Amino acid sequence: MTPIFFPYTYLSRPVAEALAAFFAQITLYQPSERKPPAPMEDLAQSGFLDIRTPAVGHQNKFDEAVKDFQRWANVYGEAETIKTASYKDRYLSGASSSDSKLFQIIADLKREIKQDPGSVDTDPLFSARVFLDFAQKFDLQNDDIRQDLGAYDKKIQQLFINLKGDGRNLSDETTTRPEIDSNAAGEYMVLTRLQAWTYILQQDQNAGGLFVTSSRTIFDHIIDQMPAVEEVYRCDAPLRSKSKAEKIEIWQKNLLSDLEDLTYNHVRDIMQPLAVPPVSPGAEPGASLTVCLIPGMEPVQCFNRNFPGFTAPDRQQIPVGKISNTLIGLIEF
Repeated sequence: MTPIFFPYTYLSRPVAEALAAFFAQITLYQPSERKPPAPMEDLAQSGFLDIRTPAVGHQNKFDEAVKDFQRWANVYGEAETIKTASYKDRYLSGASSSDSKLFQIIADLKREIKQDPGSVDTDPLFSARVFLDFAQKFDLQNDDIRQDLGAYDKKIQQLFINLKGDGRNLSDETTTRPEIDSNAAGEYMVLTRLQAWTYILQQDQNAGGLFVTSSRTIFDHIIDQMPAVEEVYRCDAPLRSKSKAEKIEIWQKNLLSDLEDLTYNHVRDIMQPLAVPPVSPGAEPGASLTVCLIPGMEPVQCFNRNFPGFTAPDRQQIPVGKISNTLIGLIEF
């Protein structure tokens, strides 16, 4: 079982580093078969990131739809907002902001784009994929800005150090980082992302039972929707060092094995604790992981419950009797 990071289709390096403190590999869904962003390719080549595309097909139509919305968004000059809001309006019911300028633009856009009655881009899954593609571009742009601001911040710090004449060189230090929230962009339309991402999950025949997010909003939203929840794990990441590398690797394997066991068993011996990380005395806390168990509910059922009107796929297409519980994890750093 590999933990699935959600509801995002982009993974920044700071978030990846926080996840890597607990897991040796993470799965991330992609909305299309197109080449993923370069930072994610690097993570995939390292073996840490498992990029999966459960929903495929109509790639040419997908590319055309993205270009159409890009062109119209550029014409109206509100690219990112129009993209996301337009596709939100397509597959979410009850959108009622017709008096706003933004939704008037979207209404004009819809009238202009000619569609066949059975066109794939009116399908909720197809629309969700396009929405998540725009969300990925949005996150990538914000990550680039974060990195640029970080580099600028470092140069300013180096300037002050040079003026003081203490001889330090920040380019040799890896611990210095600007106080910029690397996950702030991920909170934009985050519940809409969750609904779109759930359409993708419904197509994954090989999904495990462990899902991890970096969004407190998403975590709280899901937990609040469940009839029963039990917190089963909470810990701070161990401090990485060469001397502890082997111990940390063993702990990560044991932790994943323990969590996987929880997804397949309704009852676990409460006297048997989950894997405890190697202790680093005096170390400042870094990333932390909290995991909650939703008993008696497999992943598709769990995520469908978050949105009224959602229905599960044909039960014959999903292995029945394997995953009994769903685990939702929150990574914070």
